[in-house]
Amino acid sequence: MLAKQESIKLVTLNMGRGLNQIHRKTIDFLAESDCEIACIQDMREDALPDLKKIFPAVQYFAPMCRHMYLAPDGVSVGIGIFSRTLSFRSLSTNAYVNNALPVLNLEGVNEGGQHVDLQKIRETESRLLVVGEIENNRVLFKIGTTHGIWVKGGVPDDHQRQGT
Repeated sequence: MLAKQESIKLVTLNMGRGLNQIHRKTIDFLAESDCEIACIQDMREDALPDLKKIFPAVQYFAPMCRHMYLAPDGVSVGIGIFSRTLSFRSLSTNAYVNNALPVLNLEGVNEGGQHVDLQKIRETESRLLVVGEIENNRVLFKIGTTHGIWVKGGVPDDHQRQGT
């Protein structure tokens, strides 16, 4: 077990694309928490200004796709790692489904964000792994976050099994 000085308080959560007041609730939760690091999935890129106020040391965002139904020009949605005071030695993004770049416009959803064509979603939404190294009190920590493949009803299928 790590001694107290050899630990980092970390939170990981899903912002649900910022729908249904989740964005504001998530920002409020993070502002009130005492976590040093936040790993966030399914976050909108337009959440970055709020997150920068809470985590001024590091804001690392990797878009998985652009959700066109969220705004006229679309909004990138992805994953990120954020830090209040500690700097990362390294940060990288790796794609395990599709590619890290280019960021594609999400297809297969209607204007309300409901899934209507799972095949199109899978062709246009990348799945990423963000990994970083951070040192705290001379102890190296490797921290990563990802957002897994969504399947209707939570029942795994071959695409999910192959991608994760």
